[in-house]
Order: sequence, then structure tokens, then C-alpha cells
Amino acid sequence: YITPATNAFITGLSTLHVHVYVASRNKNYNILDLFSLIIALGGLYIFTRPGGTELMGSLLVLLSTFFWATQILVISKYGKGDLYNLLIGYFIAGALFILIAPINSLYKIGIREWLYILYLAVFCSVIATFLQFYGQRFVSAKTASTIYLLEPFFAYLFSLVAGEDYIDHMKILGGSLIVTGVYLAQYSEIKYSRNYYSTDS
Repeated sequence: YITPATNAFITGLSTLHVHVYVASRNKNYNILDLFSLIIALGGLYIFTRPGGTELMGSLLVLLSTFFWATQILVISKYGKGDLYNLLIGYFIAGALFILIAPINSLYKIGIREWLYILYLAVFCSVIATFLQFYGQRFVSAKTASTIYLLEPFFAYLFSLVAGEDYIDHMKILGGSLIVTGVYLAQYSEIKYSRNYYSTDS
């Protein structure tokens, strides 16, 4: 129902939800945070150039952004505990789904597919989530959410290095604006937060 570009842009709106929540609670939110949000989301729009998507797809992805924003806020609030216990708790629900998977379908998956699944599970899920939990101990939720907007830009840069993409000046411009937004968010946190390592949720 949705194009990858539009999906990337709408998913980035989870950052907007986090900023609105933090600003509504009046916790360490200032004009620099607002500028960082506007510049980063503007850069994401230029980078993705969304369009050509059915309304149903857009609404479903928009709904998911509230859950992504909630995850960022919850980790910011409760992520100071034991990282290993947090990871186990985070993944236990997903691991239980194996109990309802048709056993005969598991045998139909080849070695190559299992290797892909293992890579996605270890690097893109466990390690990425561990780094998110750990990283959010040192930045606020609003800054973390802005940093996440770098994901499509880094994917583009890796694709360039791998020779799978071409130089696109609009993507470079959009990515540069996202980087600028992240810089402003980090600068705001250092300059205005009384406790740099505190959360704002």
C-alpha cells in the first residue's frame, strides 16, 4: 500500500510525536530543539520525496509511528536498568511466537534463508536494540528520536559505498539537513540540560 520513500518519511514522524510529548511536559524543551526538529524533518522530506501512496498504507504506517515514539520514550524512562534483563524482556514476546508457528513450515526453510534470518536476528535486532538501550542512557528521548532520522541517510551512504546507488544531489542535501538537525539537537542538550545524562520523559 505504500512506497519505500513515503514509508521512510512517515516513519520519521515518530520523532515529531516524541518532541510534542516532551514539549507538552515542559521538560528541557527550547527553541533549538524545535529548530532541530524542523530542519531534520525538512531534510527527511527532501531526502525521501514521498508520494504515490494509497491512503490506507499511509494511515497504517502513521499508526505505527505512535508505537515507535512510545518505545523511545519508554526506553528513555526505564532503560537505566540491567541491559541483559531488558533485552530478554524486550524479545521474549517475539520469541514465544515460535510456539504458534507451524512446525512443518520451519523444515521448508533452507540453509541460506536461515543464515539471513540469523543475520537479521543478531545484528539488526539484538545488537541494534542493545546499542539503542545503551545509547539512550546518555541522550534524552528528543535527541535520540532526532538521531534516528539518520537511518535512511546512512542506508543511502552504505549503498553508495557498495556501488548499489548513485549520487543524488537532493539526497545529499536532505541528508545534510538531517545531520544539521541532529547537531542542533545535541548542541541544545549540552547547552541547556542541567544534567546531560538525564532523561526527559
